[in-house]
Amino acid sequence: MTQPGRKLDWKKPAFVLVGVMLLVAGATFVTGLFNHDTQLAPDHSDWLAFGEYFACFYAVVCAGLLFRWSRGPAGQRLLYSITISLGLSVLGPYLLAGNLVPLVFNRLDFPSASTRTYAALLPIGRAYATHPRRGGPAYTIQPDPLWTNLDITEADWTMLRANRIPTAGAEDDPDSLAIGRSFCARVQMAQAGKALKIVGTGSKPLPAGSVIPCPSMTPDTAYLELP
Repeated sequence: MTQPGRKLDWKKPAFVLVGVMLLVAGATFVTGLFNHDTQLAPDHSDWLAFGEYFACFYAVVCAGLLFRWSRGPAGQRLLYSITISLGLSVLGPYLLAGNLVPLVFNRLDFPSASTRTYAALLPIGRAYATHPRRGGPAYTIQPDPLWTNLDITEADWTMLRANRIPTAGAEDDPDSLAIGRSFCARVQMAQAGKALKIVGTGSKPLPAGSVIPCPSMTPDTAYLELP
C-alpha cells in the first residue's frame, strides 16, 4: 500500500524508455532536414495512416510501461505516464512517419535512370494566410487539381491579393483567396512514369516571383510543362 505523502519515483527502465522515446523524437527533426520535395502522385496516404495507427499503439504501450515502472500515488503515475507518452508519440512516430514515408517513396518511385526534371506551371485554386503565435505569418497556395500545400513569399501573396479576380459569391476573407486558376506557380517538377513530384519545396517557400498570371490554357490542364 502506498504511504500518504509518498513522492513519485521512477525505476531505471523508465528512464531508459524515455531516453529511447527522445531519440525517436530527435530522428523526426533529423529526417525533416532531408525532405526537400513534394510528391503529387501516386498517393501514399495509406502508409501515413499506418504511421498514425502505430503512433497510437506506441503511446499506449509506452504509457503502460511507464506506469508499471514507477512508484508512488496511482493518480500521479497515470497522469505523468499518459502525458509523456502522448507528447513523445506525437513528436516521435507520428511526425516521423510523415517524414520517412516521403523519403522512402521518393527513392522508390523516382529512380535516377528513368526520372526527368522540367520547369512547369501549376494553376492555383486557392491561397491562404496563417498567423501563428510564434514567428511571422505564413502564406500558402493550393494548386488545382494537383492538390497540395506550397508556401510562398509575402511578396507573392501581396501580388495575389492585389491582382486576383474576385470570385462571385465568395466570402470577403483577407486571409483566404479564391484564385480560380487565374494565377500559376512556377515550379521544378520531376517525373518517372506516372510518379510526379515538385522538387525543392521542403521547409522554405517558393522563390519570390514564382507566382505569375497563368497563360492561356485549356480549363482541365493539371499543369503546363515549360520548354
